[in-house]
Amino acid sequence: MTQPKLTVVRNDPGLHVLERVQGMLSLLRKSERKVAEIVIADPDGAVNATVASLARAASVSEPTVMRFCEAIGCDGFQGFKIALAREIAFGMHRPHSVISPNDGPAEVTDKIFQYTLASLDRARRKLDPHQVALAIDFLAAARKIEFFGFGASGIVAQDAQQKFPLFGKPCIATIDSHQQFMAALTMEPGDVLVAISNTGETEELDLSRRR
Repeated sequence: MTQPKLTVVRNDPGLHVLERVQGMLSLLRKSERKVAEIVIADPDGAVNATVASLARAASVSEPTVMRFCEAIGCDGFQGFKIALAREIAFGMHRPHSVISPNDGPAEVTDKIFQYTLASLDRARRKLDPHQVALAIDFLAAARKIEFFGFGASGIVAQDAQQKFPLFGKPCIATIDSHQQFMAALTMEPGDVLVAISNTGETEELDLSRRR
């Protein structure tokens, strides 16, 4: 069976190397995934490794290590090491440490906070200031605001419902798909709908698909 062609955004400034490695883990070939797992488990060791030593640690061939570097969008092994070293220098690799059974309360707390800080930084780097300003203009001019969300995103919608009345805006948080559909049908000119989704791929929030 032929392997599916992997499309990589090579120069995405919004993603660090380790973010790309983790995000693409399920898409990599089995042998390349072994290299990825070694890198995730010990980023510091990967920075100091050679192609040969990393290949031995992952029990793969040296060409596999090179293919791994290309698959995650790096310009060869040296490009991968330079990018990873930069992340380590700025402390950006720590949030990717997996909580282990041997971690004590202090280690677990530190990893949770580091991961949260990294997530906030990633969100900051991905924000489009123009789109943020446009959203603010819509919300400021809204007659009424509807917040839609499911699961954890539904909790965010309910939190927004608690806060936005402070700005003098009537708002409703709807977390049931049928109620969302009815609410969307009864919206009037000047109303604004805010759909909240962590993945951006929640089909139920795409009202155009409902019949």
